[in-house]
Amino acid sequence: MAALLLAGLLMLLQSIFVIQRVSAPQPPMQVRLVDLPKPPEPVPPKPVPVTPAPPRPVTPRPVVQHQPAVKTPLPVKPSPAPAPASVVAAPPTQAPAPVAAPVTPNAPPVQQGPTEDAAGEEAFAAGVRASIEEQKTYPMAARQTGISGTVDIRYVLSRSGKLLSAEVAVSSGSPLLDRAALRAVQDAVFSPMKATFWPGQNQKEFHTKVVFKLID
Repeated sequence: MAALLLAGLLMLLQSIFVIQRVSAPQPPMQVRLVDLPKPPEPVPPKPVPVTPAPPRPVTPRPVVQHQPAVKTPLPVKPSPAPAPASVVAAPPTQAPAPVAAPVTPNAPPVQQGPTEDAAGEEAFAAGVRASIEEQKTYPMAARQTGISGTVDIRYVLSRSGKLLSAEVAVSSGSPLLDRAALRAVQDAVFSPMKATFWPGQNQKEFHTKVVFKLID
């Protein structure tokens, strides 16, 4: 019982002490401003020294000097001294006497070549065409079918009147008429040429138109 009383008394004293402590005025707080130290300024880095590369040795190029070519003058041959002109009197010239042509008794007269006979040539050509016309035969098949036309034949005669070649130069358009015209030239007989007809030519080319025409 006494213990309980003692414990209660202690608790009472303790509460009184706490109340006094809380109610007692607290001393005011003092605030003091303190200057902070300035941060140190940044120190710039020291530049690193750059060692330049040693320069390359430059080898000087040899300067070639072109010397002008020296032309050696050719030796000049001395021209020979002109010979002294000598005046020589030329003897007078005489015209040669005309030489008379020897006269041969009973000398044959000089024969001249034949002269061209244009009229005779035209008559000979007309006779050639007449000989071909005599041998012309109108093909029966062409006559029955009413085929007509003109064939141009080119042919060559020798001076003796021999036929050397013959061909169709311009066709009539009908093989029957072309063959009939060519056959008429081959069957014709031609006279020899005179010396005055186309002199100097060994052969003569002719053109003859063979006409096949139906007559009502």
